[in-house]
Amino acid sequence: MNGFPGKERLFKELKLPQNKKINPERLDDEIRETLGEKYISMSTGAGIVVRADVSATTEDADLLEAIVRQHDHTQLSKREQRQAEILAARERLKALELSAKTDMPTLIAAVEDIRKLLLHDG
Repeated sequence: MNGFPGKERLFKELKLPQNKKINPERLDDEIRETLGEKYISMSTGAGIVVRADVSATTEDADLLEAIVRQHDHTQLSKREQRQAEILAARERLKALELSAKTDMPTLIAAVEDIRKLLLHDG
C-alpha cells in the first residue's frame, strides 16, 4: 500500500491558549455544536488546537475563542451526562421495593428507568 489510506483532506488549524482547566470532552461537544460539518478535531496539551475544514472563517475562529473563554470545565459532556443518568436510574431501581401495593406513578418511573438502562436513550 502506498501512502496513508483514505481521502486527502486539507484543513485549517487554530491554536488557542489553555489558560484554565477544561473538560476536553465537553469542549469537543461545544465546538462540534458551533462548527458543525466544518469541525474535524481538537487536541489539548500545550494549548488547545482545533482543526477545521478549509471553509472555516475568521468569524468561526472568533466564535471558538469565545467558546474557550466561556467554557465551564465543571459541566458534563453529553456522554458524561448520559452516564450519570444511567447510574442514577440504576441506583433508583436498586432502592425500589415493588409490591402489589406499589402505586402507578412509582411503577411508571421504574419502567422509565429500565427503559433508559436497556435502550440507552433519553
